[in-house]
Amino acid sequence: MNNKDYTLNALGRYDEALEVLEKVIQLEPDHDNAWNSKSAVLFSLERYEEALCCCDQAISLTSELSNLSNDWD
Repeated sequence: MNNKDYTLNALGRYDEALEVLEKVIQLEPDHDNAWNSKSAVLFSLERYEEALCCCDQAISLTSELSNLSNDWD
């Protein structure tokens, strides 16, 4: 990702940012930060329902990662 999505979003190039994030998610579906970033882009596009779904996915993945790390304690 290398913050390319963040920069594109900041420049108002939302569609391009979304393309980058969708590629990342396609390659790594468990990438919680990509889901979180995708929600921010969708929010910028006023696509609130989709943004909320992406937030839920990011939270779910973060929780799963947290549970995995707790298993090692």
